Amino acid sequence: MRRPRHFLRGFTLIEMVIVITISGIIAVILAMIIRGPVNGIDAQMKRAEVVDMAESALRRMQRDIRASLPNSVRIRSTAGNTGDATCPTNASVCVIEILHTLDGGRYRTSPPGNANARFQFGIPETDFDVIGALQTLNPADPLLTTYSMVVNNQATTGTTYNAYFGDNRTLMAVGTTSTTHISMSSKNFGAYLASPRQRFFIVDTPVTYLCDTTAGTLTRYQGYTITSNHALMDTDAELTAAGGVGSRVAQKVVACRFTYQSGVSSRAGLTTMELTIQDSATPSEPVRLIHQVHVYNVP
Repeated sequence: MRRPRHFLRGFTLIEMVIVITISGIIAVILAMIIRGPVNGIDAQMKRAEVVDMAESALRRMQRDIRASLPNSVRIRSTAGNTGDATCPTNASVCVIEILHTLDGGRYRTSPPGNANARFQFGIPETDFDVIGALQTLNPADPLLTTYSMVVNNQATTGTTYNAYFGDNRTLMAVGTTSTTHISMSSKNFGAYLASPRQRFFIVDTPVTYLCDTTAGTLTRYQGYTITSNHALMDTDAELTAAGGVGSRVAQKVVACRFTYQSGVSSRAGLTTMELTIQDSATPSEPVRLIHQVHVYNVP
C-alpha cells in the first residue's frame, strides 16, 4: 500500500543551495580569522631564523677579531677604502682580514738563566726562553712549522712593524720548541722591533671574512698564505688560490658595513660590524644587526 505523501522526507534544490552558500560564507569568515595569526606565526619563525643567522655570524666574527694579532685588522671594499678602515654599506664586496693568534707570552732578554736563551735583537736569532709558560701551543702539532712568531706588530701597511710584510715575523721550527722555549727560523730582528713589554705572539693562520651582497653570502676563509698587499687577497678566487679554505657563515645578505678605529693614542681599537639579512619570503622585514668588538692593540 502506498505511504501517504505527508510521510515522505527530503530537501529541495533551493534548500541545498542555501546550505552550501551559508557554509561557504562561514568557511571564508573562519579562513579570514585564522589566516592572520597563522601568517604572523610563519613570519615570526622566518624572522627568528634570519635573526639567528645574523647573530651567529657576527658572534663568530667577534671571536676571531678578539683573538687577532694586535694591529692586524685591515678592511677593503669595492666602494673604495679610507685608509683600509671602512667598508660602506653601498659596497657589493666587503672584506675584513686579521692574523689569528694561537698563543703568546713574554720573552726573556736578560739573566737569570742561560744567557744564550735570551731574545736578542740586531743579530740572527733562532730560539729564546719564555717567561712563564704558553697555554695553548702544542709542540707536537704537525702544523707547527706553518705557524709564525711575531713581535711588536704595529701596522698593516708599510715595511716596518708589519707582520703582513714580515719584518717582525718568522716561521716556527721543530726541535726544542716547548711551552717554555721557542724555536724558530733564523731571523735578524732589528733593534727597533723590541717590544716595550717583551711580548710575542704565535700566529697560526690569517682569517678573512668576505661579504658579497651580489651573491648574498658571508664567507670565512683561513689557512692561506700571508700576503702584504691586501688588494691581492680580497676575492674568493685569490683566497682559494692561496690555499684558503672557505666556509659559509651567512646567506641572504643584502648589506655589510665594517669599520675599524685603531685607537693608536690609547693602543686600543674598535671594530664595528653591521650585517643586514633579508629573507625573500618576507621582503618587507630585513634584519639589521650591529656588533662592536674591542681590539687589544698593545704590541
